[in-house]
This record gives sequence, structure tokens and C-alpha cells, in this order.
Amino acid sequence: ELSTSMTLVRSMLKILHSLARILIHTSSEFYQHAASQGQSDAQFNLGLLYTHGHGVEKNDAKAVEYYQQAANQGHAEAQFNLGWCYELGRGVDQDHSKAVKCYKKAADQD
Repeated sequence: ELSTSMTLVRSMLKILHSLARILIHTSSEFYQHAASQGQSDAQFNLGLLYTHGHGVEKNDAKAVEYYQQAANQGHAEAQFNLGWCYELGRGVDQDHSKAVKCYKKAADQD
């Protein structure tokens, strides 16, 4: 009985994992369209997807592009994440002074 339950749980987890991948892929297409229309939240979310490789191939340089687009519109979370990219040199050359500027812009939003 325990092995049957474990098999069922494994099967359900595989199904949920497949559904999650479909949803993430669909959301990346939605965000792509909205980002092309200048939606800063969509640009930020695409940055996250590219940072983590969810629904798209992981690409730090593309993540920076989308964070920059959203940050230019005053999106505080994008400004923070852009600072993080500059601090660590992810997708851009490491630049601590640019990181500090981005963090300060994000902090000044509140």
C-alpha cells in the first residue's frame, strides 16, 4: 500500500511539473508581448525569467536588457535587480559604482 501511494505521488508530481513548465512557457510569451508594448512589470518579469531560466534559456545579458528597460521607467524592483547584476557582474561588466546608483534609485522610490 505504501509503495502504491508513493508511485501515485510520483506520478502526480510529474504531471504538476509538466503543467508548471507549460504555464511558465505561456507566461513568457505573454510577458514578451506586454514588454514589447512598454509594460514595465512585464519587462521586469521577463528579466526574472531570463535570470533563472524559467520558460526561456537562462541568459543574464537578456535579463539585464529587460531590467534596464523597466528601470528606465522607474520600476524599483528592476532598479534593484539591475544593481545586483552590476554588483556581481552578471550579464554586464562588474561595476560597483553603477550598482550603488541602481540601489539608490530603487531605495528612493519609497
